[in-house]
Amino acid sequence: MIRMYCQNDLNVPAGRMPQALGTRRFFVLVKNYMTLRANLNEFGRFAELSNTVDKEKAKEYFEKVEKTKILPFKVKMKADNLLRDFILKGGYEIPV
Repeated sequence: MIRMYCQNDLNVPAGRMPQALGTRRFFVLVKNYMTLRANLNEFGRFAELSNTVDKEKAKEYFEKVEKTKILPFKVKMKADNLLRDFILKGGYEIPV
């Protein structure tokens, strides 16, 4: 499924991840997903991906999905957890 992301095809259902979290360079950083899965932060790739998250967009996304207010300091943690889970599971469609 992540391979669909690497093609930069936002028409696939799973293409919501970079939009939902506002991640820049998502496709570039995730294209080596096997390396990421083996050692999530090898060469600082996960940290780099995590640092590209637009916290405002991510906050809007989590509040919409969870139907509750999210405290600003929890946004990065939630985004990191979602990205980590997404990578380790090989990609999946996220809720809207």
